[in-house]
Amino acid sequence: DMLVFPYIKRKGHDGSNEEEKEEEELAVAIVSDVTEDPFCPLPLNSWSYNVGNGLESKEWHRFCRVLDSFTELMEQLLSGNSHSNQQQQQQQNDIWTRNCGGAALVAMSDALEESGGRGTLITTRRPNYGIGALRDREAVTNYGIGSVAEQKLFTPLQHLVQRSNDAVGMVKDKPAGLFYKKLGEDCAKNRVCLDIVVTSSSVSVPSTDPKQLKRNANMREFLDAATLGELCRVTCGHFKWLRVGNECGVAVNDNSGDTFTAEQLREELKRSALAYTGSDVVFKLRCSNGVQVKSYSPTLPVGNLVGDGIVNSAELELSSMHPGTSIAVVLEHKIGGVVDTMNGGSRKGIDMPMVFFQSAVLYTTKTGQRRVRVSTLGLPTTKVPADIFRSADLGAISTIFTRGAVSDIERDGGSLRLARENVFKKCVSILASYRSHTTARTSPSGQLVLPESLQLLPLFCLSLRKSRMLRHSLPKGV
Repeated sequence: DMLVFPYIKRKGHDGSNEEEKEEEELAVAIVSDVTEDPFCPLPLNSWSYNVGNGLESKEWHRFCRVLDSFTELMEQLLSGNSHSNQQQQQQQNDIWTRNCGGAALVAMSDALEESGGRGTLITTRRPNYGIGALRDREAVTNYGIGSVAEQKLFTPLQHLVQRSNDAVGMVKDKPAGLFYKKLGEDCAKNRVCLDIVVTSSSVSVPSTDPKQLKRNANMREFLDAATLGELCRVTCGHFKWLRVGNECGVAVNDNSGDTFTAEQLREELKRSALAYTGSDVVFKLRCSNGVQVKSYSPTLPVGNLVGDGIVNSAELELSSMHPGTSIAVVLEHKIGGVVDTMNGGSRKGIDMPMVFFQSAVLYTTKTGQRRVRVSTLGLPTTKVPADIFRSADLGAISTIFTRGAVSDIERDGGSLRLARENVFKKCVSILASYRSHTTARTSPSGQLVLPESLQLLPLFCLSLRKSRMLRHSLPKGV
């Protein structure tokens, strides 16, 4: 229920020589008001640390001393105001059930406002205290499979507050929706990426009562992953849910003494810290005659679309990008047809017209350099449907199917059932077209014939329909 900023404090001298520089102690700056307007009380360089170039470096040993001192300091801070064992236990229980993650995100955004950068929030539950608190919508919503209430439950609050028909349903959700909407816009404007890593999905309140511990062990907590994930999406960050359990790569209370020993968690932090990133990104895709950009996928892409896309394809503006950023574009045929680039002849065994695509990404590096990366792709056309299926890319089709399912959930009138049905219909449509327009039409009617490159497509569609993202939603206790 408070924000703690550890920093190095020198003991009453100016640190003019090397011996005096070693005489340092750890101090903390505390922001106790997390309900109205939290902020970063210190400059970023005061509570950020250089870890050096290796485990033997001076900077690394200094950082380890800071961590050891911080653990002891926090124990004193959390247990210093109790008057009795009962009051201390109750206070500890209250502290561990509170989460001021919203205030922490605002403070991180405030610290990186001038420089830009990337911040990661590691949490075990949703923000439920102070500014940006998210209430348990699952506990107060009576929803059924395919109902409107089910769709609202899995819709980000940022989207619900934009609808004019009071789709939020309760006034209590509106401040949180407006808070995360504004926070995402501010971070995108200031080139700040926010990553959120949730390392647990169950309530684990410290208690001395064995019955209470047993009851809490199986109690699931609503995370509101939709709202938190939308914040990460708008800021070009990542939302990662690491389920606790050895089968998921996360060990709890293992022999090493760590509370969480997780290779996945370490990899997430390494990727955030070491990834090559660019800011102030502008993406544009140009097509040759006969083909044009229909839309981005999903239909509500990250960033802002500039241009109507009628004459030329719209530009996509992003606050940041990294090697893992992928942009999916849906193409369509344009009136006028493909221009004959062969002029009636052939070139390198290709006797059909070519279509060309050129993507350009303009971005700013960490050092402030403005760079552009251009990629050009030329593809031959064909009049034989079998060639289309032979050259189909299962990975690209799977990505478009998944993003299309997300669009079916987010749009007005959308639902999980509609997303599942559309995945099924698209798969059937592709296989039916293969059966009707290729030599597969001569096969027996009771035989399932699949294109060689798409033999795993039905399996993928079945897995997608049964995934956690699209499966049926059941109330607690069912």
